[in-house]
Amino acid sequence: MQFNRNKLRGLMVEKDISVHDMAKALGVHPSTFYRKLDPESTLDFTLTEFTLIMDTLGQQPCNLPAFFMTGNSRGASAEVNHDSA
Repeated sequence: MQFNRNKLRGLMVEKDISVHDMAKALGVHPSTFYRKLDPESTLDFTLTEFTLIMDTLGQQPCNLPAFFMTGNSRGASAEVNHDSA
């Protein structure tokens, strides 16, 4: 399964959350978050980051499937890595 970056972007716009706001919520530099959001990026979100993203967007766990899609369309998605905690 692949994480749908376009869905994240759309919801950020809908909720009026900037890249800087989301980066602050994740505890990363805005340029790092922006690179992870880029469809051509090879950087993936960790499970912890994804959890914080959902919380920041006010999304419930039942909405998780909407952020994932099957297939290998690299331009619109990226895999989510699990933390190695």
